[in-house]
Amino acid sequence: MIGDSTNSTQFRTFMQQVLRNLKKGVSRPILVLDNAGAHRANANKDFLAENFEVTFMPAYSCRFNSIENVWGLVKQIFRRRLE
Repeated sequence: MIGDSTNSTQFRTFMQQVLRNLKKGVSRPILVLDNAGAHRANANKDFLAENFEVTFMPAYSCRFNSIENVWGLVKQIFRRRLE
């Protein structure tokens, strides 16, 4: 989504579309998620557990989530400009 944050309902709708488009015969695909609220919502726990092998990344895991490195650089540049 552009310009909006994703809520748990939008996330579930998207994941249902993903399931429909997966190749037949794939029994429980592995799904790696960050700790966004929509991913952790109670409303989606059962749905995710029934359809996916779910693994959550550790919080602030720069090794696995490269955007954390980008945010680190942005913060560094911002701090330098404030000095």
